[in-house]
Amino acid sequence: MPWTTFNIQGYRFENEKAAQDTKGNIYSLEMALTPSLAFDVENDVSSVDGQDDMWNYRLTFTHPPRTNKATLMDGLTADVAFVKANMQDKLKDKIRRNNNLVVEIQGAVTITKK
Repeated sequence: MPWTTFNIQGYRFENEKAAQDTKGNIYSLEMALTPSLAFDVENDVSSVDGQDDMWNYRLTFTHPPRTNKATLMDGLTADVAFVKANMQDKLKDKIRRNNNLVVEIQGAVTITKK
C-alpha cells in the first residue's frame, strides 16, 4: 500500500517528584486518499495510570493537488514493494518534531505531557 505511511514514535520522561516515570508510544497512520485529500489517525498509548489513551483524527484538503505521491486512487496495492526514487525530491518532505513541554509539580497533582 504505497499510499499509506505508518509511524511509531516512543517517548520517556523521567520523574523528579512524581510517583512514576511517564513513557509511551505514539502510533500514526497517514493515508493519501486522493491527490487533494489525506486522512491521518494517531493513537498515543501512555503508561500513566488512570489516563485513557488519546486518539487524534485529521482530514486534510490540499490545493493544488499533489502529483508526486501515490494515492488510493492509483490502486490499493502496488506491484513493486520498493520503488526507486530520487532522494533530492524527498528533501522537502514532512519532518517529525516533538516540541512538547513537560511540566512536573510537587504535590498531589502532577501535570505531564498528553
